[in-house]
Amino acid sequence: MTQRALLFSSLFSLLFSSFPSRADDLSKSVTFYASFDESYDADFGSGDRRMYTTLTREMEDAKLGMNREDVSIDRDGGKYGGALKFTKKVDPLLLYKVQGNVDYEKEDWRGTMSFWLRLDP
Repeated sequence: MTQRALLFSSLFSLLFSSFPSRADDLSKSVTFYASFDESYDADFGSGDRRMYTTLTREMEDAKLGMNREDVSIDRDGGKYGGALKFTKKVDPLLLYKVQGNVDYEKEDWRGTMSFWLRLDP
């Protein structure tokens, strides 16, 4: 039986400068980090770290938590630790709230978003 799986790795993070050399400096360099090692919620963030699901792109329609049966945490499936495992393509979107988790400024705004993605047909 062939199963299509989409694995998001443990490094679903928004990086806004170089990765720190010491763990103590993490908050100075990373504004949001979700490892998916133990939970759907982010490990680090200055805003709401909880995961939401929605059928639309509107935050007003979002429901707190993982509300999809086709997504699970694969503790060893990521590049470095855990990952999200998708067993089929369905409509609900996974999201996190941006406010407080992305260091946005009206002028001179810049940043980097990093994540690992593996397609396994």
